[in-house]
Amino acid sequence: MKIRIALAFVALILAASEMIAQAPQGFNYQAVVRNEEGVLLSNASVGVQVSVTRDSIGGTLVYQELHQSGMQTNQNGLLTLVIGEGTPQWSTNFSQINWGDGPYFVQVCIDPDGGSNYTLTTSSQLLSVPYALFAANTGGGDLPQGANEGDILYWNDDSWQILPLGTNYQKLCVCNGQLRWAPYQPSVNTVMAVYDVTESSARMEVELIDNGCDEGGPCIRVSTDPNAVSGALFCSGSTGYYESGIYSIQLDNLEPNTTYYARAYMGNITGYDYGDVFSFSTEQFELPQIVLDEVILQRLNYDSSFISADYDSLPQFIFRGDFSASVLSLGDATNAQLRLVWSFDPGVDMNDNQINAWGGNINSTGTYEASQIWYWSTVPQMTPNTDVYFRAYMVVNGTVIYSDEIMVHTQGSEGSVGAAGGYIVYDKGVYTDGWRYLEIAPNELPDSVEWGCEGLSVGGLWYDAGSGAENTNLILQACNQQGIAADVCSDFNFGGYADWFLPSWKEALIMVTSGTALQSIPDLENEYWTSAEEYWLSSAITVRAIEGSGLALKSDLRSVRPMRRY
Repeated sequence: MKIRIALAFVALILAASEMIAQAPQGFNYQAVVRNEEGVLLSNASVGVQVSVTRDSIGGTLVYQELHQSGMQTNQNGLLTLVIGEGTPQWSTNFSQINWGDGPYFVQVCIDPDGGSNYTLTTSSQLLSVPYALFAANTGGGDLPQGANEGDILYWNDDSWQILPLGTNYQKLCVCNGQLRWAPYQPSVNTVMAVYDVTESSARMEVELIDNGCDEGGPCIRVSTDPNAVSGALFCSGSTGYYESGIYSIQLDNLEPNTTYYARAYMGNITGYDYGDVFSFSTEQFELPQIVLDEVILQRLNYDSSFISADYDSLPQFIFRGDFSASVLSLGDATNAQLRLVWSFDPGVDMNDNQINAWGGNINSTGTYEASQIWYWSTVPQMTPNTDVYFRAYMVVNGTVIYSDEIMVHTQGSEGSVGAAGGYIVYDKGVYTDGWRYLEIAPNELPDSVEWGCEGLSVGGLWYDAGSGAENTNLILQACNQQGIAADVCSDFNFGGYADWFLPSWKEALIMVTSGTALQSIPDLENEYWTSAEEYWLSSAITVRAIEGSGLALKSDLRSVRPMRRY
Protein backbone atom coordinates (compact mmCIF):
# COMPACT_ATOMS: atom_id res chain seq x y z
CA MET A 1 0.00 0.00 0.00
CA LYS A 2 1.29 3.44 -0.85
CA ILE A 3 1.34 5.86 2.02
CA ARG A 4 0.99 9.62 1.86
CA ILE A 5 2.23 11.89 4.61
CA ALA A 6 0.96 15.39 5.21
CA LEU A 7 4.09 16.93 6.74
CA ALA A 8 4.11 19.63 9.40
CA PHE A 9 7.33 20.56 11.21
CA VAL A 10 7.14 21.89 14.71
CA ALA A 11 10.42 23.56 15.73
CA LEU A 12 9.86 24.45 19.35
CA ILE A 13 11.56 27.49 20.79
CA LEU A 14 13.10 26.30 24.02
CA ALA A 15 12.86 28.11 27.27
CA ALA A 16 15.65 30.44 28.31
CA SER A 17 16.54 28.20 31.21
CA GLU A 18 17.05 25.26 28.85
CA MET A 19 19.35 27.29 26.52
CA ILE A 20 21.51 28.48 29.38
CA ALA A 21 21.95 24.91 30.51
CA GLN A 22 22.41 22.34 27.73
CA ALA A 23 20.63 22.38 24.37
CA PRO A 24 18.21 19.41 23.91
CA GLN A 25 19.47 17.16 21.12
CA GLY A 26 16.26 16.90 19.10
CA PHE A 27 13.24 18.70 17.77
CA ASN A 28 9.59 17.75 17.43
CA TYR A 29 8.20 16.40 14.22
CA GLN A 30 4.52 15.83 13.35
CA ALA A 31 2.93 14.41 10.22
CA VAL A 32 -0.59 13.31 9.21
CA VAL A 33 -0.43 9.87 7.54
CA ARG A 34 -2.97 8.84 4.88
CA ASN A 35 -3.17 5.89 2.51
CA GLU A 36 -3.22 6.26 -1.27
CA GLU A 37 -7.00 6.78 -1.27
CA GLY A 38 -6.54 9.69 1.09
CA VAL A 39 -8.01 7.79 4.09
CA LEU A 40 -6.43 8.54 7.45
CA LEU A 41 -4.39 5.77 9.09
CA SER A 42 -5.92 6.14 12.51
CA ASN A 43 -4.52 4.41 15.61
CA ALA A 44 -2.00 2.55 13.44
CA SER A 45 1.36 1.15 14.63
CA VAL A 46 4.01 2.23 12.11
CA GLY A 47 7.78 1.92 11.57
CA VAL A 48 9.66 5.14 10.78
CA GLN A 49 13.14 5.86 9.28
CA VAL A 50 14.40 9.46 9.40
CA SER A 51 17.40 10.61 7.29
CA VAL A 52 19.16 14.00 7.33
CA THR A 53 21.08 14.98 4.15
CA ARG A 54 23.21 18.03 3.35
CA ASP A 55 23.08 20.32 0.26
CA SER A 56 20.13 18.60 -1.48
CA ILE A 57 17.42 15.97 -1.06
CA GLY A 58 19.70 13.32 -2.54
CA GLY A 59 22.83 14.92 -1.09
CA THR A 60 25.35 13.71 1.49
CA LEU A 61 23.78 11.57 4.22
CA VAL A 62 24.95 12.94 7.57
CA TYR A 63 22.56 11.21 10.01
CA GLN A 64 19.94 8.40 10.08
CA GLU A 65 17.75 6.96 12.84
CA LEU A 66 14.87 4.42 13.29
CA HIS A 67 11.59 4.69 15.27
CA GLN A 68 10.07 1.18 15.41
CA SER A 69 8.84 0.76 18.98
CA GLY A 70 5.64 2.45 20.10
CA MET A 71 5.18 4.65 17.06
CA GLN A 72 1.40 5.07 16.96
CA THR A 73 -0.83 7.44 15.02
CA ASN A 74 -3.78 8.91 16.94
CA GLN A 75 -7.42 8.75 15.91
CA ASN A 76 -6.81 11.66 13.48
CA GLY A 77 -3.85 9.89 11.75
CA LEU A 78 -1.34 12.28 13.40
CA LEU A 79 2.13 10.87 14.00
CA THR A 80 4.31 12.66 16.59
CA LEU A 81 7.99 11.97 17.30
CA VAL A 82 11.21 13.73 18.25
CA ILE A 83 13.90 13.71 15.57
CA GLY A 84 17.12 13.01 17.41
CA GLU A 85 15.67 10.49 19.89
CA GLY A 86 15.51 7.53 17.54
CA THR A 87 18.05 4.72 17.27
CA PRO A 88 21.12 5.95 15.30
CA GLN A 89 22.01 3.67 12.38
CA TRP A 90 25.74 4.49 12.13
CA SER A 91 28.54 6.18 14.01
CA THR A 92 27.37 9.81 13.68
CA ASN A 93 25.17 10.98 16.54
CA PHE A 94 22.53 13.66 16.26
CA SER A 95 24.58 15.93 18.53
CA GLN A 96 27.46 15.92 16.06
CA ILE A 97 25.51 17.59 13.21
CA ASN A 98 26.98 21.01 12.40
CA TRP A 99 23.80 22.92 11.73
CA GLY A 100 25.77 25.91 10.43
CA ASP A 101 27.11 23.87 7.53
CA GLY A 102 23.77 23.50 5.71
CA PRO A 103 21.44 23.60 3.98
CA TYR A 104 19.91 20.42 5.39
CA PHE A 105 17.01 18.24 4.23
CA VAL A 106 14.85 15.67 6.11
CA GLN A 107 13.68 12.48 4.41
CA VAL A 108 10.95 10.38 6.14
CA CYS A 109 10.17 6.75 5.24
CA ILE A 110 7.23 4.88 6.86
CA ASP A 111 6.21 1.18 7.07
CA PRO A 112 2.45 1.04 7.91
CA ASP A 113 2.93 -2.47 9.38
CA GLY A 114 5.44 -1.30 11.95
CA GLY A 115 8.42 -3.01 10.30
CA SER A 116 11.23 -1.85 8.02
CA ASN A 117 9.55 -2.15 4.61
CA TYR A 118 9.66 1.60 4.12
CA THR A 119 8.07 3.73 1.48
CA LEU A 120 9.68 7.15 0.93
CA THR A 121 6.80 9.51 1.02
CA THR A 122 8.21 12.96 1.69
CA SER A 123 11.38 15.10 1.69
CA SER A 124 11.62 18.72 2.78
CA GLN A 125 14.34 21.32 3.42
CA LEU A 126 14.95 22.49 6.95
CA LEU A 127 14.58 26.22 6.48
CA SER A 128 15.53 26.81 10.12
CA VAL A 129 16.67 24.84 13.14
CA PRO A 130 16.31 25.67 16.81
CA TYR A 131 18.87 28.35 17.69
CA ALA A 132 20.12 26.33 20.66
CA LEU A 133 21.13 23.48 18.35
CA PHE A 134 22.88 25.87 15.94
CA ALA A 135 24.79 27.62 18.73
CA ALA A 136 25.78 24.38 20.39
CA ASN A 137 27.46 22.96 17.27
CA THR A 138 29.00 26.13 15.78
CA GLY A 139 31.04 27.45 18.65
CA GLY A 140 28.32 29.51 20.29
CA GLY A 141 28.14 30.08 23.99
CA ASP A 142 27.92 33.31 25.81
CA LEU A 143 27.12 35.83 23.06
CA PRO A 144 28.32 39.45 23.00
CA GLN A 145 25.70 42.09 23.60
CA GLY A 146 25.10 44.87 21.10
CA ALA A 147 25.49 48.50 22.23
CA ASN A 148 22.97 50.12 19.91
CA GLU A 149 19.77 49.23 18.18
CA GLY A 150 20.49 47.60 14.82
CA ASP A 151 23.86 46.09 15.77
CA ILE A 152 24.52 42.87 13.86
CA LEU A 153 25.90 39.67 15.41
CA TYR A 154 28.06 37.60 13.04
CA TRP A 155 30.56 34.74 13.29
CA ASN A 156 34.19 35.58 12.45
CA ASP A 157 36.79 32.79 12.43
CA ASP A 158 36.20 31.29 15.91
CA SER A 159 34.06 33.79 17.79
CA TRP A 160 30.94 35.91 17.61
CA GLN A 161 31.46 39.53 16.64
CA ILE A 162 29.30 42.67 16.73
CA LEU A 163 29.08 44.78 13.55
CA PRO A 164 27.70 48.22 14.51
CA LEU A 165 24.88 49.64 12.50
CA GLY A 166 26.10 51.53 9.42
CA THR A 167 25.29 55.07 8.37
CA ASN A 168 22.99 56.42 5.70
CA TYR A 169 23.82 55.53 2.07
CA GLN A 170 26.01 52.61 3.02
CA LYS A 171 25.51 49.02 2.00
CA LEU A 172 26.37 45.75 3.71
CA CYS A 173 28.82 43.72 1.62
CA VAL A 174 31.43 40.98 1.84
CA CYS A 175 34.96 42.31 1.37
CA ASN A 176 37.87 39.88 1.38
CA GLY A 177 35.71 37.28 3.14
CA GLN A 178 34.52 39.66 5.89
CA LEU A 179 31.19 41.34 6.47
CA ARG A 180 31.36 45.14 6.52
CA TRP A 181 29.63 48.36 5.58
CA ALA A 182 30.95 50.17 2.50
CA PRO A 183 30.06 53.27 0.51
CA TYR A 184 28.57 52.85 -2.94
CA GLN A 185 31.84 54.03 -4.45
CA PRO A 186 35.47 53.81 -3.25
CA SER A 187 37.27 56.99 -2.24
CA VAL A 188 40.92 57.92 -2.87
CA ASN A 189 43.02 61.05 -2.55
CA THR A 190 46.56 61.80 -3.70
CA VAL A 191 48.28 63.14 -0.60
CA MET A 192 51.90 63.50 -1.74
CA ALA A 193 53.75 64.31 -4.96
CA VAL A 194 56.13 61.78 -6.48
CA TYR A 195 59.67 61.38 -5.18
CA ASP A 196 62.82 59.42 -6.07
CA VAL A 197 62.35 60.52 -9.69
CA THR A 198 64.93 59.20 -12.17
CA GLU A 199 64.98 59.15 -15.95
CA SER A 200 62.89 55.94 -16.00
CA SER A 201 61.19 55.52 -12.60
CA ALA A 202 59.52 57.34 -9.71
CA ARG A 203 57.52 56.67 -6.54
CA MET A 204 54.22 58.20 -5.41
CA GLU A 205 52.06 57.96 -2.32
CA VAL A 206 48.30 57.51 -2.45
CA GLU A 207 45.83 57.76 0.41
CA LEU A 208 42.97 55.29 0.24
CA ILE A 209 40.12 56.79 2.26
CA ASP A 210 37.61 53.96 1.75
CA ASN A 211 38.06 50.92 -0.41
CA GLY A 212 34.40 50.49 -1.35
CA CYS A 213 34.87 46.71 -1.30
CA ASP A 214 37.26 47.09 -4.23
CA GLU A 215 39.83 44.35 -4.88
CA GLY A 216 42.09 46.21 -7.30
CA GLY A 217 44.23 48.30 -5.01
CA PRO A 218 45.35 51.89 -5.47
CA CYS A 219 46.63 52.61 -8.97
CA ILE A 220 47.41 55.55 -11.22
CA ARG A 221 47.07 56.04 -14.93
CA VAL A 222 49.47 58.34 -16.72
CA SER A 223 48.30 60.51 -19.60
CA THR A 224 47.44 64.14 -20.31
CA ASP A 225 43.87 63.31 -19.17
CA PRO A 226 44.25 60.43 -16.74
CA ASN A 227 41.11 58.41 -16.14
CA ALA A 228 40.10 54.82 -15.73
CA VAL A 229 40.09 54.04 -19.45
CA SER A 230 43.05 56.01 -20.83
CA GLY A 231 46.80 56.18 -20.51
CA ALA A 232 49.34 53.61 -19.39
CA LEU A 233 48.54 51.67 -16.22
CA PHE A 234 50.89 51.52 -13.23
CA CYS A 235 49.77 49.67 -10.08
CA SER A 236 51.18 48.74 -6.72
CA GLY A 237 49.31 45.47 -7.12
CA SER A 238 46.95 44.35 -9.82
CA THR A 239 44.97 42.07 -7.51
CA GLY A 240 44.32 41.76 -3.81
CA TYR A 241 42.45 43.62 -1.10
CA TYR A 242 43.58 46.98 0.30
CA GLU A 243 42.42 48.50 3.54
CA SER A 244 42.15 52.23 3.99
CA GLY A 245 45.53 53.87 4.42
CA ILE A 246 48.55 55.32 2.58
CA TYR A 247 50.25 53.26 -0.10
CA SER A 248 53.60 53.79 -1.86
CA ILE A 249 53.48 52.94 -5.57
CA GLN A 250 56.53 52.22 -7.72
CA LEU A 251 56.37 53.53 -11.30
CA ASP A 252 58.78 51.90 -13.75
CA ASN A 253 59.41 51.92 -17.50
CA LEU A 254 58.98 55.68 -17.76
CA GLU A 255 60.48 57.64 -20.64
CA PRO A 256 63.32 60.06 -19.82
CA ASN A 257 62.80 63.83 -20.00
CA THR A 258 59.03 63.39 -20.15
CA THR A 259 56.21 65.15 -18.28
CA TYR A 260 53.54 62.83 -16.87
CA TYR A 261 50.06 63.71 -15.62
CA ALA A 262 48.73 61.29 -13.06
CA ARG A 263 46.08 60.70 -10.42
CA ALA A 264 45.11 57.83 -8.20
CA TYR A 265 41.86 55.99 -8.71
CA MET A 266 39.94 52.97 -7.53
CA GLY A 267 36.85 51.41 -8.98
CA ASN A 268 34.28 48.73 -8.39
CA ILE A 269 31.02 47.69 -9.97
CA THR A 270 29.36 50.91 -8.88
CA GLY A 271 31.92 53.28 -10.44
CA TYR A 272 35.25 55.05 -9.91
CA ASP A 273 36.67 57.67 -7.61
CA TYR A 274 39.68 59.82 -8.52
CA GLY A 275 42.26 61.74 -6.61
CA ASP A 276 43.71 65.11 -7.57
CA VAL A 277 45.63 65.38 -10.85
CA PHE A 278 49.30 66.21 -10.49
CA SER A 279 52.25 66.28 -12.88
CA PHE A 280 55.94 65.43 -12.67
CA SER A 281 58.85 65.21 -15.10
CA THR A 282 61.43 62.46 -15.36
CA GLU A 283 65.10 63.33 -15.49
CA GLN A 284 67.06 63.84 -18.70
CA PHE A 285 68.89 60.68 -19.82
CA GLU A 286 72.48 61.53 -20.72
CA LEU A 287 73.23 60.01 -24.11
CA PRO A 288 76.66 58.74 -25.18
CA GLN A 289 78.87 60.58 -27.67
CA ILE A 290 80.62 58.70 -30.48
CA VAL A 291 82.91 59.70 -33.36
CA LEU A 292 83.80 57.66 -36.44
CA ASP A 293 87.51 58.53 -36.68
CA GLU A 294 88.63 56.77 -39.85
CA VAL A 295 87.56 54.30 -42.55
CA ILE A 296 90.11 52.89 -45.00
CA LEU A 297 89.05 50.60 -47.85
CA GLN A 298 92.07 48.90 -49.37
CA ARG A 299 91.72 46.90 -52.57
CA LEU A 300 93.59 43.63 -52.38
CA ASN A 301 94.72 41.47 -55.33
CA TYR A 302 92.38 39.07 -57.00
CA ASP A 303 92.41 35.55 -55.73
CA SER A 304 95.45 34.21 -57.61
CA SER A 305 93.87 30.77 -57.93
CA PHE A 306 91.46 32.27 -60.47
CA ILE A 307 94.28 32.94 -62.95
CA SER A 308 95.07 29.25 -63.47
CA ALA A 309 91.96 27.56 -62.21
CA ASP A 310 90.56 24.88 -64.43
CA TYR A 311 86.94 25.56 -63.51
CA ASP A 312 84.31 28.20 -64.19
CA SER A 313 84.17 30.94 -61.57
CA LEU A 314 83.94 34.71 -61.33
CA PRO A 315 86.80 37.00 -60.38
CA GLN A 316 86.92 38.10 -56.77
CA PHE A 317 87.17 41.80 -55.96
CA ILE A 318 88.65 41.75 -52.47
CA PHE A 319 88.60 44.77 -50.16
CA ARG A 320 89.70 45.11 -46.57
CA GLY A 321 87.95 47.73 -44.47
CA ASP A 322 89.81 49.19 -41.50
CA PHE A 323 87.55 51.06 -39.08
CA SER A 324 88.27 53.21 -36.05
CA ALA A 325 85.64 54.81 -33.79
CA SER A 326 85.91 56.65 -30.47
CA VAL A 327 83.37 56.54 -27.64
CA LEU A 328 83.90 59.95 -26.03
CA SER A 329 81.35 59.39 -23.24
CA LEU A 330 78.82 56.72 -22.27
CA GLY A 331 76.44 59.06 -20.43
CA ASP A 332 73.88 56.97 -18.56
CA ALA A 333 74.07 54.10 -21.04
CA THR A 334 75.27 50.63 -20.08
CA ASN A 335 75.87 47.59 -22.29
CA ALA A 336 75.25 49.57 -25.48
CA GLN A 337 76.27 48.09 -28.84
CA LEU A 338 78.44 50.02 -31.30
CA ARG A 339 77.51 49.35 -34.93
CA LEU A 340 78.56 50.50 -38.42
CA VAL A 341 76.39 51.16 -41.50
CA TRP A 342 77.24 52.10 -45.08
CA SER A 343 75.56 53.21 -48.28
CA PHE A 344 76.45 54.49 -51.76
CA ASP A 345 74.26 57.53 -51.05
CA PRO A 346 74.89 60.25 -48.47
CA GLY A 347 72.67 60.45 -45.39
CA VAL A 348 73.33 56.84 -44.38
CA ASP A 349 71.25 55.59 -41.41
CA MET A 350 70.67 52.40 -39.45
CA ASN A 351 68.30 51.01 -42.11
CA ASP A 352 71.14 50.81 -44.65
CA ASN A 353 73.80 48.07 -44.96
CA GLN A 354 74.87 46.78 -41.54
CA ILE A 355 78.42 45.85 -40.54
CA ASN A 356 79.00 44.16 -37.21
CA ALA A 357 82.51 45.56 -36.94
CA TRP A 358 82.62 45.72 -33.14
CA GLY A 359 81.09 42.69 -31.48
CA GLY A 360 79.70 42.71 -27.96
CA ASN A 361 78.64 45.53 -25.67
CA ILE A 362 80.48 48.79 -24.98
CA ASN A 363 80.92 49.54 -21.29
CA SER A 364 83.76 52.07 -21.30
CA THR A 365 85.00 55.04 -23.27
CA GLY A 366 87.96 54.75 -25.63
CA THR A 367 88.95 53.96 -29.21
CA TYR A 368 87.59 50.85 -30.88
CA GLU A 369 89.22 49.45 -34.01
CA ALA A 370 88.24 46.63 -36.34
CA SER A 371 89.03 45.13 -39.75
CA GLN A 372 86.83 43.24 -42.17
CA ILE A 373 87.40 41.56 -45.54
CA TRP A 374 84.79 42.02 -48.28
CA TYR A 375 84.50 39.97 -51.45
CA TRP A 376 82.72 40.83 -54.63
CA SER A 377 80.74 37.61 -54.24
CA THR A 378 79.26 38.73 -50.90
CA VAL A 379 79.12 42.50 -51.47
CA PRO A 380 78.92 42.84 -55.28
CA GLN A 381 78.43 46.62 -55.11
CA MET A 382 81.74 47.10 -53.33
CA THR A 383 83.91 47.56 -56.44
CA PRO A 384 86.91 49.67 -57.38
CA ASN A 385 86.55 53.40 -57.93
CA THR A 386 83.34 53.71 -55.90
CA ASP A 387 82.18 56.32 -53.36
CA VAL A 388 80.97 54.73 -50.11
CA TYR A 389 79.46 56.54 -47.08
CA PHE A 390 79.89 55.27 -43.50
CA ARG A 391 78.47 56.05 -40.05
CA ALA A 392 78.84 54.55 -36.60
CA TYR A 393 75.81 54.46 -34.32
CA MET A 394 74.49 53.24 -30.97
CA VAL A 395 70.91 52.64 -29.81
CA VAL A 396 70.19 53.60 -26.20
CA ASN A 397 66.70 53.54 -24.66
CA GLY A 398 65.17 53.60 -28.13
CA THR A 399 67.23 56.64 -29.19
CA VAL A 400 69.70 56.30 -32.10
CA ILE A 401 72.99 58.20 -31.66
CA TYR A 402 74.96 58.68 -34.90
CA SER A 403 78.52 59.73 -35.55
CA ASP A 404 79.38 62.13 -38.34
CA GLU A 405 79.41 60.63 -41.84
CA ILE A 406 82.62 59.67 -43.66
CA MET A 407 82.90 59.21 -47.46
CA VAL A 408 85.57 56.82 -48.76
CA HIS A 409 86.56 56.26 -52.41
CA THR A 410 87.55 52.65 -53.01
CA GLN A 411 90.94 51.93 -54.48
CA GLY A 412 91.66 50.11 -57.76
CA SER A 413 92.27 50.80 -61.43
CA GLU A 414 89.40 48.71 -62.89
CA GLY A 415 87.13 50.94 -64.91
CA SER A 416 89.82 53.53 -65.50
CA VAL A 417 91.21 54.36 -68.95
CA GLY A 418 94.02 52.10 -70.16
CA ALA A 419 97.15 52.94 -72.09
CA ALA A 420 95.42 52.57 -75.47
CA GLY A 421 92.33 54.55 -74.45
CA GLY A 422 90.17 51.53 -73.71
CA TYR A 423 88.96 50.30 -70.29
CA ILE A 424 90.99 48.37 -67.72
CA VAL A 425 88.96 45.35 -66.60
CA TYR A 426 91.64 43.52 -64.62
CA ASP A 427 94.59 44.57 -62.46
CA LYS A 428 96.78 41.78 -61.06
CA GLY A 429 98.32 44.26 -58.66
CA VAL A 430 101.83 43.26 -59.74
CA TYR A 431 103.68 43.09 -63.06
CA THR A 432 104.39 39.42 -63.85
CA ASP A 433 104.77 37.36 -67.03
CA GLY A 434 105.16 40.57 -69.01
CA TRP A 435 101.84 42.15 -68.06
CA ARG A 436 99.69 43.53 -65.20
CA TYR A 437 96.56 44.99 -66.84
CA LEU A 438 93.90 43.66 -69.19
CA GLU A 439 92.42 46.41 -71.37
CA ILE A 440 89.41 46.10 -73.71
CA ALA A 441 88.46 48.28 -76.67
CA PRO A 442 86.23 51.22 -75.69
CA ASN A 443 83.44 49.81 -77.90
CA GLU A 444 82.59 46.47 -79.40
CA LEU A 445 83.25 46.02 -83.12
CA PRO A 446 80.22 46.96 -85.22
CA ASP A 447 79.76 43.67 -87.10
CA SER A 448 78.99 40.20 -85.78
CA VAL A 449 81.27 37.51 -87.20
CA GLU A 450 81.84 33.75 -87.21
CA TRP A 451 84.30 32.02 -84.92
CA GLY A 452 85.39 30.23 -88.10
CA CYS A 453 86.60 26.91 -89.49
CA GLU A 454 83.65 24.77 -88.43
CA GLY A 455 84.65 21.10 -88.69
CA LEU A 456 88.28 21.96 -87.83
CA SER A 457 89.82 21.38 -84.41
CA VAL A 458 92.48 23.94 -83.61
CA GLY A 459 93.65 22.29 -80.36
CA GLY A 460 96.01 23.61 -77.69
CA LEU A 461 93.73 26.51 -76.71
CA TRP A 462 93.87 27.49 -73.00
CA TYR A 463 91.06 28.82 -70.83
CA ASP A 464 93.15 30.79 -68.32
CA ALA A 465 93.59 34.53 -67.95
CA GLY A 466 96.78 35.58 -69.76
CA SER A 467 96.44 33.08 -72.62
CA GLY A 468 94.23 35.03 -75.07
CA ALA A 469 97.11 36.34 -77.23
CA GLU A 470 98.62 32.85 -77.64
CA ASN A 471 95.18 31.35 -78.42
CA THR A 472 94.57 33.98 -81.13
CA ASN A 473 97.85 33.12 -82.88
CA LEU A 474 97.05 29.38 -82.79
CA ILE A 475 93.63 29.97 -84.39
CA LEU A 476 95.08 32.12 -87.19
CA GLN A 477 97.77 29.52 -87.91
CA ALA A 478 95.22 26.67 -88.17
CA CYS A 479 92.36 28.48 -89.96
CA ASN A 480 92.70 30.33 -93.27
CA GLN A 481 89.13 31.67 -93.24
CA GLN A 482 89.11 35.44 -93.56
CA GLY A 483 87.09 37.84 -91.38
CA ILE A 484 86.64 35.47 -88.45
CA ALA A 485 86.69 36.64 -84.77
CA ALA A 486 90.43 36.01 -84.22
CA ASP A 487 91.24 37.71 -87.54
CA VAL A 488 89.33 40.97 -86.86
CA CYS A 489 90.78 41.22 -83.32
CA SER A 490 94.34 40.66 -84.58
CA ASP A 491 93.84 43.31 -87.28
CA PHE A 492 92.33 45.82 -84.80
CA ASN A 493 94.52 48.89 -84.37
CA PHE A 494 93.49 51.49 -81.80
CA GLY A 495 95.21 54.13 -79.69
CA GLY A 496 98.47 53.50 -81.43
CA TYR A 497 98.53 49.83 -80.35
CA ALA A 498 98.21 46.77 -82.63
CA ASP A 499 98.61 44.01 -79.98
CA TRP A 500 94.91 43.28 -79.62
CA PHE A 501 93.64 39.66 -79.44
CA LEU A 502 90.49 37.57 -78.99
CA PRO A 503 90.12 37.03 -75.17
CA SER A 504 90.43 33.58 -73.63
CA TRP A 505 87.44 32.15 -71.82
CA LYS A 506 88.53 33.43 -68.36
CA GLU A 507 89.60 36.78 -69.78
CA ALA A 508 86.18 37.20 -71.42
CA LEU A 509 84.50 36.28 -68.10
CA ILE A 510 86.55 38.98 -66.37
CA MET A 511 85.48 41.44 -69.06
CA VAL A 512 81.70 40.94 -68.71
CA THR A 513 81.87 40.56 -64.93
CA SER A 514 83.88 43.74 -64.41
CA GLY A 515 81.69 45.65 -66.80
CA THR A 516 78.55 44.63 -64.90
CA ALA A 517 80.06 45.40 -61.50
CA LEU A 518 81.64 48.71 -62.42
CA GLN A 519 78.61 49.93 -64.41
CA SER A 520 80.91 52.32 -66.24
CA ILE A 521 81.91 50.27 -69.31
CA PRO A 522 79.38 50.65 -72.16
CA ASP A 523 78.21 48.10 -74.72
CA LEU A 524 78.72 44.87 -72.79
CA GLU A 525 75.24 43.45 -73.24
CA ASN A 526 75.77 41.08 -76.20
CA GLU A 527 77.09 37.53 -76.47
CA TYR A 528 80.84 37.51 -77.23
CA TRP A 529 83.19 34.97 -78.79
CA THR A 530 86.12 33.69 -76.72
CA SER A 531 89.25 32.02 -78.07
CA ALA A 532 88.23 28.65 -76.56
CA GLU A 533 86.82 25.61 -78.36
CA GLU A 534 84.26 23.14 -77.06
CA TYR A 535 83.49 19.90 -78.95
CA TRP A 536 86.48 21.00 -81.04
CA LEU A 537 85.10 20.34 -84.48
CA SER A 538 81.80 22.22 -84.23
CA SER A 539 81.47 24.60 -81.26
CA ALA A 540 83.24 27.40 -79.40
CA ILE A 541 82.65 29.02 -76.00
CA THR A 542 80.83 32.35 -75.64
CA VAL A 543 80.22 34.61 -72.64
CA ARG A 544 77.47 37.03 -71.78
CA ALA A 545 76.91 39.41 -68.89
CA ILE A 546 74.69 37.93 -66.14
CA GLU A 547 74.18 34.57 -67.94
CA GLY A 548 77.92 33.71 -67.94
CA SER A 549 79.31 31.03 -70.28
CA GLY A 550 77.57 29.50 -73.28
CA LEU A 551 78.19 27.59 -76.54
CA ALA A 552 77.60 28.42 -80.20
CA LEU A 553 78.37 26.73 -83.51
CA LYS A 554 81.55 28.08 -85.05
CA SER A 555 79.54 29.20 -88.08
CA ASP A 556 77.14 31.30 -85.95
CA LEU A 557 77.46 35.07 -85.85
CA ARG A 558 78.46 36.64 -82.51
CA SER A 559 79.95 39.94 -81.25
CA VAL A 560 83.64 40.48 -80.53
CA ARG A 561 85.42 42.85 -78.13
CA PRO A 562 89.20 43.01 -78.70
CA MET A 563 91.50 42.87 -75.66
CA ARG A 564 95.15 43.66 -75.01
CA ARG A 565 97.51 43.22 -72.07
CA TYR A 566 100.43 45.29 -70.82
